[in-house]
Amino acid sequence: MGMEKAIFGAGCFWQVEIDFANVEGVAATAVGYSGGHLASPTYQDVCGGRTGHAEVVEVEYDPAKVSYDQLLDRYQGPLFRLAMGHLHDRDAAEDAVQETWLQVLARLDRFEGRSSLKTWIFGILLNVARSRRRRESRLVPFTSLFRRDEPGGGPIVDPDRFNAAGNWTSLPDNWANLPESRLLSREVLGRVGAAIDELPAKLREVIVLRDVAGLPAADVVALLGISEVNQRVRLHRARGHVRRVLEDYLR
Repeated sequence: MGMEKAIFGAGCFWQVEIDFANVEGVAATAVGYSGGHLASPTYQDVCGGRTGHAEVVEVEYDPAKVSYDQLLDRYQGPLFRLAMGHLHDRDAAEDAVQETWLQVLARLDRFEGRSSLKTWIFGILLNVARSRRRRESRLVPFTSLFRRDEPGGGPIVDPDRFNAAGNWTSLPDNWANLPESRLLSREVLGRVGAAIDELPAKLREVIVLRDVAGLPAADVVALLGISEVNQRVRLHRARGHVRRVLEDYLR
């Protein structure tokens, strides 16, 4: 039996591609776009939401080592990442994702369509993960409540990049001239995933829901029970941390 290919749509292919690449039996992965009305769009075009394209991941795999159904199971990257943000344990996160799908199947006939199906599923996962965290939580050192050195904390931009008048002395790096193949390389995507993983939970869940799962801001506000301003601030801080990591790597 020869190699086969499968294409999976993704709200954002950042971390989905890395998740597939780490599966035994997967020989190659590639990211790209599907559908849409603009020929040869750039990543910026698609992210702007003006072209009608969907971000997709093409997976070349050996069916003797991994089945399509197993790949489909793996296609839970954003759900798993969000569960990990709450539970901090791979086995617990995998159990939470499985419990989520069981609840989806059991409650599907009660889905009222007031949000997208994707948003509804993520809402179930959040409830499952939070419930498990409450059951399995342990006491943390009192001093840990006052940490200020977490990724995503502190200024979004290094204050040394401004002069006394508040003007830029060192502008943010412009990546427009970098080859798209480098921006979308496995190494860069891996750096993005690692930067997201090290964020505090409240920042991580927002950037996962917005930029990995591709949910709109209004849905994220409703799911997390936070204000639009709070959602925007958390996303800004999370993206700022990821950008700092990439700036250091791409220089």
